[in-house]
Amino acid sequence: MYVMTIPYMDLDQIYESYGMLNWHKVSSGKYIIVHKDKVVKVEQRRENFVFSCSEEDFNNIWYKYFDVNTDYLKLHYMFRNVDEDEEFKIYCNRGKGVRILRLEIFETILLAIAIHYLKDEKQAHTLVHKILPNVCCKKRKNSMGDAGAFVWREVPKPEDIIKHKDNILKLDVSKGFVHDIIELSQNVVDGWLDLDMLYIMEMDAAIDYLKDYDWCKKDDIIRFICLYGLHDLMTFAYNKEIDSKIKKDFGMSYYKWLDYYLAGETKYINNLGYMCQVIKYNIANPITKTNYDKNL
Repeated sequence: MYVMTIPYMDLDQIYESYGMLNWHKVSSGKYIIVHKDKVVKVEQRRENFVFSCSEEDFNNIWYKYFDVNTDYLKLHYMFRNVDEDEEFKIYCNRGKGVRILRLEIFETILLAIAIHYLKDEKQAHTLVHKILPNVCCKKRKNSMGDAGAFVWREVPKPEDIIKHKDNILKLDVSKGFVHDIIELSQNVVDGWLDLDMLYIMEMDAAIDYLKDYDWCKKDDIIRFICLYGLHDLMTFAYNKEIDSKIKKDFGMSYYKWLDYYLAGETKYINNLGYMCQVIKYNIANPITKTNYDKNL
């Protein structure tokens, strides 16, 4: 067990703002989280977080995963002042525990392709974290203490997808998705796509590198990978829900809203990914008469 105080992090808000995480909710503020070949139970007690892992595993894996090194206090207070009318201040105050997780790169690419074809993050989560692993991966089991025994399957690796390609082709899912993930996996297995090198590239070079592959020529896929897989906080993972909310609350399109409020403001432009995630939390948890005051 390892305990750490992490300000400006809220497990419930992170879980609700993503919609496609490999998290299993035990209760409010308590989750079992699968990441790569690791699983951990995390419980939040105000700003204290109890991890069911060793200090070594926390420092080597979960510290990076939860992006503990980024100053979210600074980001929160910066975006509270994004507009003179302070309308975005409400967004920030309601989602001040949201952060950009550092997801595993291959998992992120699978999710990006799934969301592109399905147009829904929750359906993409089911496809990548449940349907595909059932075809490709063996069961694993671990005791989670008071949460009992936890059985799961890892997200498939490229070699898993190639090995079980025939069974994947039989799945009743988008044929475009199946074609793209098989091509993606073959690119990795053959050495044409180096995921470790991709992760350390400068962002412009990484984008050019990704665009060489047929499955990654769509802007929505590239943006998703840059924000969640490569942790590029300059990337705004735009979608129709975000555009609709900005139109409703600010009376203008997303692009006009950015021009109106953020033109010339590098401090905002460099961290649009955080803004994106805060807006997504507010979409998932709209303001009502009963929750307005307590969230401000």
